[in-house]
Amino acid sequence: MSRKTLTAEVNPSVIRWARETAGLDTTMVARRLNVRPCTVEDWESGSSHPTFQRLEALATLYRRPLAAFFLPSAPTEPPWPHDFRVLPRRKGGALSRESRLAIREARRIQELASELAADLGREVRPRVAVTAPSADPESAANREREQLGVDAQEQFGWKDAHSALRNWRRVIESRQILTLQFRMPMEEMRGFCLPAGGLPAIVINSRDVINGRIFTLIHEYAHVLLGSSAMCIPESGEDSPGDGGLTERFCNAFAGAFLVPRDSLLREVHARPVADSLPLGELLDHLSARFKVSKHVLIRRLRDLGVVSRTESERKIRELESQQPGAQARARRGPSPAMRCVQERGSYFPGLVFQAQARDLITYSDVADYLSIRLRHLDRVQSLLGG
Repeated sequence: MSRKTLTAEVNPSVIRWARETAGLDTTMVARRLNVRPCTVEDWESGSSHPTFQRLEALATLYRRPLAAFFLPSAPTEPPWPHDFRVLPRRKGGALSRESRLAIREARRIQELASELAADLGREVRPRVAVTAPSADPESAANREREQLGVDAQEQFGWKDAHSALRNWRRVIESRQILTLQFRMPMEEMRGFCLPAGGLPAIVINSRDVINGRIFTLIHEYAHVLLGSSAMCIPESGEDSPGDGGLTERFCNAFAGAFLVPRDSLLREVHARPVADSLPLGELLDHLSARFKVSKHVLIRRLRDLGVVSRTESERKIRELESQQPGAQARARRGPSPAMRCVQERGSYFPGLVFQAQARDLITYSDVADYLSIRLRHLDRVQSLLGG
């Protein structure tokens, strides 16, 4: 018998679990496999079984290894990160297939990285001081900046916002925290974090504008300090009910104070006071270029520090929002596979993978599997990592 006709005797509940955790309905699956929806429903009820060929197609579609379909029962999935999003236009805040796959991939990398770090004799926990949402975000941000060893002059010296994002990821990864970038619907999530389960993981949305990704990275870093898993849209999270709003206000304030330290900002402002000769817009242009952050972040910092009035800040924010371009346009030609690997997985995780291979703890095939890249691109990945 060929794989086209040989049926696979699998538990139907496992097939249903794989579909549901992939965020697909039976109609979508039927369309992808070119079968009728009732056929998919029969597989999930046990009325019939898929052929091995169809099962392989399901494994590819659901992003599950083929062996997972032969489990005796559907495994228990860990809960989603705590939801701090406010989504008035999305009923129930249901997660799309893209977001579900991003969370699953982040957890896979988190588990692999924790295992590799342990095998390499490294401590499998972040080097951070736990804080609370009732703490002063300004003091907490100053403490973290000092411990990370990044002063304002170094920040000013970075070429642009893309360079700033790379450097902030580097210093955060120095605390044994994974920083990842995956594509997710912008209206659904700008970032999430998984602080438990070994090495913490921060994930930012690669569809976001670069300044937005920088702010979300530090916002999620604050969640790691709080020890709370999170799915976030930072600009709306302050309206979350109960303690969620308090937590998001802390994380937003922390991110603003971290990226734009009070003393450094005031020195820049005093050197260029807002007056008729220097309108607020020009000051924001200068500060944005210096700190590599969005003008939204700067105007809120200037308001909180009493440099501009609440009325003026609200007027400027409305003006900025009317000019907001949304997610940045994607380049016609994307990055190379090696560059995409580093952009998505950062430097820390690939570094662990290559170190484990150098010590014969894993094979080259494992390296390619862990990094989701073909063998022929591994040398280039290693070169980008400086190895």
